[in-house]
Amino acid sequence: MQTNSDSQNIQKYKKRHNARLLAVQCLYSWQVSHTPLAEAKSTVLLLPEMANIDFDDEFFTYLTQTVTVEKNNLDLALAPFIKLGVDSLHPIERAIAWIAVVELKNQPLSVAPSIIINEAVDLTKELSDANAHKFMNAVLDSFSKALQ
Repeated sequence: MQTNSDSQNIQKYKKRHNARLLAVQCLYSWQVSHTPLAEAKSTVLLLPEMANIDFDDEFFTYLTQTVTVEKNNLDLALAPFIKLGVDSLHPIERAIAWIAVVELKNQPLSVAPSIIINEAVDLTKELSDANAHKFMNAVLDSFSKALQ
């Protein structure tokens, strides 16, 4: 039997997942169109399919702002774990990796590294090529272990 607390935790998880999903789309747009972050956010949030999506706005803002400010440092942190270099990543995968690295380094929600990596892998499955999730898992797992 599901309790009220369980229901609240599920809702919280869904809102965080949706915030990550929107952040990936926003950061993708920011990378490819070279528009300011505010414009990329507006574009993504005004898409018809996003009209009714429930997300953690504070977390979404934290992720997008932190990534855009720390982009170069995030690339440097990822570089040792990607043989062909960070620039070889598809913009969607790069956005997912950036978000995961921000979460793994800063722990804004005090979430276990395994959950952060799993969420990144799920987003990669949802938004990228069929086997890209295996690569994402390997990169983020190695990065996470290096942090310990």
